[in-house]
Amino acid sequence: MRDYGKVHTSFWSSATIRSMSEDGRTLAMYLLTSPHTTISGTFRLPDGYVCEDLQWTAERVSEGFAELFHKGFANRCETTKWVWIRKHLEWNPPENPNQRKSAQKIVTSIPQECMWRIDFIRECGEIIGMQPEPLANPSETLSKPVAVTVTEVNTLSGKPDADPEPKPPRADYTPQSREVLEYLNQLAGKSYRPVKANLDLITARLKEGFSVDDLCAVVQRKTEEWQGKPDMEAYLRPETLFGARKFAQYSGQLSQSGGVRVDA
Repeated sequence: MRDYGKVHTSFWSSATIRSMSEDGRTLAMYLLTSPHTTISGTFRLPDGYVCEDLQWTAERVSEGFAELFHKGFANRCETTKWVWIRKHLEWNPPENPNQRKSAQKIVTSIPQECMWRIDFIRECGEIIGMQPEPLANPSETLSKPVAVTVTEVNTLSGKPDADPEPKPPRADYTPQSREVLEYLNQLAGKSYRPVKANLDLITARLKEGFSVDDLCAVVQRKTEEWQGKPDMEAYLRPETLFGARKFAQYSGQLSQSGGVRVDA
């Protein structure tokens, strides 16, 4: 998530942009400047976010993404809802090591099942210091998703040469936690900031095994029950909804009534 998006003035004179429909140009500009866009040009963008921000129908959103894909401007995985602005890193390359690390962190959170993930790493990985691991045999076919490594410089330790035991990567729940918090803000009309105190509550529930949809279903259910009631609406907050004891109670109620998340 960024506070602003940089767009070159050549956007409007680009042959690709000029060949698009009005909806295509609007959606392209939205992807470049929306609050969901990241430094890597890759980010998760459910239909509901676009529908709410642009005031479009889901069908209009789908047609817009189809045009951007056809024009080579952006890829979108319909399974994971992750978007890749194809030339974002060409237009906005990282300016320092910290920006490269931030981009790496985002890219490593892209789900393995994302249809364009491998293509992104092959085309753009070098720009942010990431490379796909080479196949052991050039003629070998892929039997599993390509693993990703981050290029690092190691210093001599003075110990005998040996391959260190790799540490398992620590799961990063930040993108999912931000998504749940943003869903709460959109659905309940709140403006809770993605600060540690709010995100930690959501992350704790994700670590317990609850999914993003589980948390969003609780948000939806309690918003429907409490919104518009002065004595209850104040409790539409992370502390109440995602606290360990209360969340267990609310999610248990959902399992009995079959609550389902609906994107705002």
